[in-house]
Amino acid sequence: MEGAPPDLSSMTPIEAADRLFQRVMTAVETGDETTVGQFLPMALQAYELARPLNADGTYHLATLQRAAVDFEGSLATAQEGLTEAPDHLLLLAAAGEASEGLGDMDAARLYWQHFLDAYESERVRQLAEYEAHEFTLEESLTHAREVTGS
Repeated sequence: MEGAPPDLSSMTPIEAADRLFQRVMTAVETGDETTVGQFLPMALQAYELARPLNADGTYHLATLQRAAVDFEGSLATAQEGLTEAPDHLLLLAAAGEASEGLGDMDAARLYWQHFLDAYESERVRQLAEYEAHEFTLEESLTHAREVTGS
């Protein structure tokens, strides 16, 4: 990223966490391991400091934990969010991906099937996080169909 980094101290805890999430995920997508290594621990800590998290923040934390190869932590975080929002597509995707990372394909198929079952009714809710993660949801839909054989 070019230019000076933003002053995280002038942001709310969730704004700072979200900014770090974006930085880490951009680095993950571009294969910039140096930036991932530098900012991933900060992003994880930022989300812990920003608790309690909404569903989007919980999804971000679970995604970061998966990027850190902490599949157990990612699954636990996704499950925590699913207790509040059991049909939340991003949290179901996070739980499915974490289960796959743990090698538990039976659990993964259950999460992905739940994702497929909830997809239409959830998408009509037009949640801000669904709009923000449109590409991720489309990829997750394709992946869910592959995993479940649908």
